[in-house]
Amino acid sequence: MILTGCFVAYQFKIHFSAPCQDFSKANRHQTTGGKRDRADLSLLLVDLVRMTSCSTAVFENVVGIFDRNNVHYLKNISKGLLHLGYQIRCTCLHACNYGDPQKRPRIFMYIAKKSVPMPSFPSQTHGNRSGWNFITVKDALSRVEGDDSLPNMMGRNTSAMPGQHGFVRLMPYDCAPTIRASSVTPFHYSEDRCITVREATCLQSFPLFYTFLGSMGSQYRQVGNAVPVELSTAVGQSIRQILQYEYNDYDSDVHVAEE
Repeated sequence: MILTGCFVAYQFKIHFSAPCQDFSKANRHQTTGGKRDRADLSLLLVDLVRMTSCSTAVFENVVGIFDRNNVHYLKNISKGLLHLGYQIRCTCLHACNYGDPQKRPRIFMYIAKKSVPMPSFPSQTHGNRSGWNFITVKDALSRVEGDDSLPNMMGRNTSAMPGQHGFVRLMPYDCAPTIRASSVTPFHYSEDRCITVREATCLQSFPLFYTFLGSMGSQYRQVGNAVPVELSTAVGQSIRQILQYEYNDYDSDVHVAEE
């Protein structure tokens, strides 16, 4: 685990979510030149793939990585992976299209050895191209209405109102905008208050029993930094078949060696 990002590695797969602050358009203090320690961490993906020789990998980040000042990071990662003999594909996925009550767009790079089939991008399950309606803010927040027994029910206080200092009010019958890790927390759709940490987790599709620890500010940051659960699940399922193929092939080799 990298404390400022997320790195999960198995024998056949790596998932790498590098820190996004230096790429995010919501970061008003974004560094565009000179020393960019957090942005430079994204380049570690090439080293991780080299060290593990994994069959597949997934890289996730914000769409701001495609901006003119940032895209060289993506190009350098791509060149490094191609040099190692891997195939790559990039796409932008929106969380609301996979059952999360949030529009949140994210860039995903799929990576696979040339000897391994390239995983397909997940098919949209919600919205106009499918049989399921988008999950709305009201749908999501109704899960916790009137239940004060749940963890993380604290909320941030502010003297600002929607429209001031970046604060927005959620629309009940629409998907939420991106839930940020910053101090700018959206307002409830019918009450003049910021949503609680637990309500923010609902907009990220976390189970109600999942508890966040630390200060209230830390809890908001943890929720905002997470990839929404349903989007994460869709990405994971899209490479499941490839991993099953690899594991089955590996098990067959082990059995032959034992015989």
